[in-house]
Amino acid sequence: MATQRALLALLLVLLAVAPLAFGSVQPWPRAALATGCLLAGALWTVWRARRGLTMLPWKDPILLAGTVFALFGAAQAVPLPRALLAAVSPRALELRDRYEPKSPAVTRAGIAGGVEVAEGERRPASLYPWATRRSTLWFLACLAALLVTVDLAAFEPARQAIIVTLAGSGVFQAIYGLAEYFSGHQHIFGYVKRYYTEVATGTFINRNHYAGYLEMTLPLTIALAAMAITRWRVARGEERGRRAFGVAVLLIVALTMATALVCSRSRMGLASMTLAVVGVGLLLGGRRRGRGYAAAALIVGGATFLVFSQGEAASGLLDRFALVFDEFRGAVGRGEIWSQTAAMTRAFPLVGAGLGTFPYVFPAFRTSGEGTFLDHAHSDYLELAAEAGAVGCLIVLAGGLFVVLLLPRRTGASETHSHLGYAGLTAVAALAIHSLTDFNLAIPSNALTLAVLLGLTLRWARTPAMVLAAPAAGGSRSPWRCAVPVALFAAAAVAAVVPAIAGGDGDAERWFRSAAQASGPAIGDLQAFLSVHSGDRAPSAETGHYLESRILRAIAAQTEGLRREPLASDAHLQMARLAIARCAAASVAGDDRVDCQAVWMAELRAALDLAPMNNAVYGEAGRLLSGAWPILDAAGRAEATPIIERARVLDPTDRELRANLAALGDAR
Repeated sequence: MATQRALLALLLVLLAVAPLAFGSVQPWPRAALATGCLLAGALWTVWRARRGLTMLPWKDPILLAGTVFALFGAAQAVPLPRALLAAVSPRALELRDRYEPKSPAVTRAGIAGGVEVAEGERRPASLYPWATRRSTLWFLACLAALLVTVDLAAFEPARQAIIVTLAGSGVFQAIYGLAEYFSGHQHIFGYVKRYYTEVATGTFINRNHYAGYLEMTLPLTIALAAMAITRWRVARGEERGRRAFGVAVLLIVALTMATALVCSRSRMGLASMTLAVVGVGLLLGGRRRGRGYAAAALIVGGATFLVFSQGEAASGLLDRFALVFDEFRGAVGRGEIWSQTAAMTRAFPLVGAGLGTFPYVFPAFRTSGEGTFLDHAHSDYLELAAEAGAVGCLIVLAGGLFVVLLLPRRTGASETHSHLGYAGLTAVAALAIHSLTDFNLAIPSNALTLAVLLGLTLRWARTPAMVLAAPAAGGSRSPWRCAVPVALFAAAAVAAVVPAIAGGDGDAERWFRSAAQASGPAIGDLQAFLSVHSGDRAPSAETGHYLESRILRAIAAQTEGLRREPLASDAHLQMARLAIARCAAASVAGDDRVDCQAVWMAELRAALDLAPMNNAVYGEAGRLLSGAWPILDAAGRAEATPIIERARVLDPTDRELRANLAALGDAR
């Protein structure tokens, strides 16, 4: 029992703290959440062994389906022979050949990109393997939480504790969000909100993610109210009065959560909650079940409608819904985002671009929305298709069907138990609908909450035919028998926390940072040398070689980063700067290279190709080209002119670019 209590306590703590740090989207909270879930998985295997069960539920379809998808994610990050990569993801190979530096090391004999790819070189299908490994680990963490919940929920006290914790967390989010909203304070603890300051967001940055969390926890509170109503109906005497008071409190709490959902003004949050409640209600009505749950939902929904259908409260909501079609058709509306995401999906139809790579690959497929940063598809399903391709989507679909079709036929359960099952079904349905137009599953707290709700719902659907956590007849087994899965969970937990220890950056970003640390002083010394010795006819060749060697070390680090993340536009822009500096140092050394302009212009073109809608990249490129205008040949100036003009149009307030253009004067 001690192991069970420790496991339950760990899960409850994770559920309670997950939404507090902006939904755990920052590196450290995300890593802590993943590590906690994986450690819970390790403790879970020990608990199972002590109860006389197998180390893992090998026959459980959840484990089988989840393992297959995790193996698929791991396979995306495995280096493949060129011939195999060309077969499974030809566009990934094409992009790597075009933008990835071909040489693992850079010497004075040639800058990165001048060496052909060896035929035997292996490269992964994922265009950023680090992001894919991180996403796969996070999926494993959620899978562990789901499996732990399925087993714990077989015990009534544990199930009640999980539900009360989730409902309590939802109540806190509702009260805190409404307090900040109505007071006008609009902080998230000590953080001053910069976005969505006119709506309630609780401890989340985005109102849609706040609404997503509420729509998962509100049905649980309604179910608790329904259970209280059931107990009130059978109570007698003074007990009936106390039960009535409890019903009133729970209904008021549920109404508060519904009010917070409305005050988020999340259109899809409201629509998905409504559709889920109506859908589950119709399902229950057809089977003549769940009348208590339906009654509680009707009371809360009806009261909320009456409150917000009057006067200014109604006009604000109607104004939000009136903008749906205009926003859908905008340059950065969901219609355009989905169209561009579909183009990315078509580019990697079989195995996708790699789990977790959407923010790194999507900028290359942008065709509208200049100056707007987008790192998600605003549809979890489309984002999955882009990252996992047809194979990954088929695994998810087949796995889901496998789990559902193998559910035993339920022979009945207590009414109170059924209320919580209906609530879990409503919550899962609501987020599934919401995910059509948003990216709630990219928010760690919401993804973890969904995993636990799925565990509760599946346990309810299996009861009473299957009880995975029941002790076997053979009695307790030695905990040493589970040493292997415990070690694997522990290793995964360590791997999940490493990125946070490293500053939250991927391996490519760490190489880019190393290159910047090496190049900054080197380029500074080069500029100082050129300013002091600008009139020297015969500068020191030894000094030039020394400066060039320092810049080459920075180029080598930048090359390593680009081999890990070849579509990083900022990194190609930095490579262009390094190539210019290297050419200047070589010129000081008396080693003028005829291909200097071609090399750094190629890197500049790569940066612009990979971020066609990024005004910051265009601005930096425009400043670089306007500064280098005196040394450009005719062809270079012809290519630079439209780039500079586009940079000026994208950001007419760029003072440095305007100063450079003014300094050029008649040179253009």
